[in-house]
Amino acid sequence: MGGMLLAASLGFDERPVTHAMADTRPRCVALFAPRVGGETRRLDDALLLVRRFAEALGARLEVYWLDVGRAGLEELVYMVKEHVRRLVRECSVDRVVFAPRAGLRVLTVVLTVAAMGLALEPGQRVTLLLREESIGAVYETDAASLAPVELGEEERRVLRLLAKHTLEGRGLGVREAAELLGIPRSTVHRRLQALAEKGLAYRAEDGYRATPRGIASA
Repeated sequence: MGGMLLAASLGFDERPVTHAMADTRPRCVALFAPRVGGETRRLDDALLLVRRFAEALGARLEVYWLDVGRAGLEELVYMVKEHVRRLVRECSVDRVVFAPRAGLRVLTVVLTVAAMGLALEPGQRVTLLLREESIGAVYETDAASLAPVELGEEERRVLRLLAKHTLEGRGLGVREAAELLGIPRSTVHRRLQALAEKGLAYRAEDGYRATPRGIASA
């Protein structure tokens, strides 16, 4: 067990995919391409270059054509997750990197949502890797930190205040939170403990702080 699987989307330009492959050096690649009419030649040309690059890296490449014009978003997300799960087993990898950088916008959305859903399953290490070429920025994060968490109204109020303090570089104490939110300290204490148990907060020297997932969920 070991190694990494790259899940990427394909557009008319192969470079976002080949750049992701060069960055990650995957053992296997799950490439998702849109089944569209009238533009198959351009997709085929891009796919040919991706195949050659995969061969040069010694990576296994599996191409999955998605009927984006007919299937709903939920179905597309399900299909992506099923294909990735199967390839993870076949390639015996313990990490998945999603790079939804290219192709139709619906594909980038589907791969992003699939990454967040897959990250919540036991034993899966799932990373979301995005590169914004126009500003030279690279975003790499644990996909689970972006997955939504079900929260009660009071929990969310506490978490929003906690995230604000964390982003300002300071912790949040129980007394301060109670005064700012106008709720009893005992209630704040329970809510902060509940947030910590959900992986959304942690105890620091200067009080509580939000985790990356907590900030995204606030």
